Amino acid sequence: MTIVERRKALLDEALAVASAPEYQALTAEAGRLAAAAARDRTDRACWLALLARLDVPDPTGGAHLLDLLASDPALTALGSPPLLTQQAARSLVSTARECRARGTRIGLGDISTLRDAAGPEALEELAGVMHAQWLAVPAPDRPYLERDVAVLLPLRLETMLSPEDDHVLWLRIVPDEASILRDDPTPKPAEASQLAAMWQEIASGLSPAEQALDFADWLDKPVGRQAFATLCTQVGPGRAAWLTTACPPANNAGTVSIDTSQVADAPPAPNRVGGLPARLEVWWAFGEDEPEFAEAAQPDPAVLVFDVIGSTQDGTDHERNRWWADWQAAKSVGPRHRDSFARQPLSGRTAHHLRDWDRRREPGGACPGTD
Repeated sequence: MTIVERRKALLDEALAVASAPEYQALTAEAGRLAAAAARDRTDRACWLALLARLDVPDPTGGAHLLDLLASDPALTALGSPPLLTQQAARSLVSTARECRARGTRIGLGDISTLRDAAGPEALEELAGVMHAQWLAVPAPDRPYLERDVAVLLPLRLETMLSPEDDHVLWLRIVPDEASILRDDPTPKPAEASQLAAMWQEIASGLSPAEQALDFADWLDKPVGRQAFATLCTQVGPGRAAWLTTACPPANNAGTVSIDTSQVADAPPAPNRVGGLPARLEVWWAFGEDEPEFAEAAQPDPAVLVFDVIGSTQDGTDHERNRWWADWQAAKSVGPRHRDSFARQPLSGRTAHHLRDWDRRREPGGACPGTD
């Protein structure tokens, strides 16, 4: 039984006896669990939520963890005291502190140590509560739990003097190839049918003992490899691998079903820009001066699409009219900023000559086309 499954069972038990305020909080949490992506319902996600909490220095010596457990709506509704003891809470905080003293961060490799310090059931109860609090944060603001290696992707920066005002420098930011998303993020009904048929074919070829294994182990059996190869010929290898996680399976006594909550008969998504930060900052330097902040913009991914070219007869949708090729089109996309250089025109000037100019910023312009 996973941590989330135990948490769901606890919620169901608490809902049966909860008062009105507690019932509302418990219902909201159950809804968030049901709507969470498959990767966010794993034990790994629960452990990472707990580790993220422990990674924050706790001057209370573990009392904060006990307070969080005491305020948990499920435990409160049931009148159940937390399984975590005060001594165990101090041990968890101490383990995280020791990691920081060594110059490292507490991680998944420390779970066995934490489990020994708190006890398996107490630690899983705490992880379930930390995971619930993490899911309660609105998705756009929810901390990213994975500790991935950051990769800096290239951007093309283009500048141009404004035709209307040579005191104004336009800047266009164009993502490179690595930032262009070409996938279709919505599983289609036909794909879901093919995926469900694959899982059922595999289940039919497994013994009861093999059916009790994880689905990843199913795919490693001869019948699983053959069925997955068939799916790859139908939708492509990359799409097949993605579908197994986008529509996770469930086994009920040999009958396999898949999660179809994300399936829709929607048109394929256009090629689009992905991976841009929520905020882009522009800094500039004049001569040997220190770089200084110029402007910030918040790109809107919804409008940064590479749509179909040539769909009209009058030529108005030619590529040269798109935001990545046309300055005026770029200025119509996203938030608008304008940086003006006062007193002298920019034409023919170098950064060294600009060093002592007065600078001012006025509203106008755009991002990815910013002027």
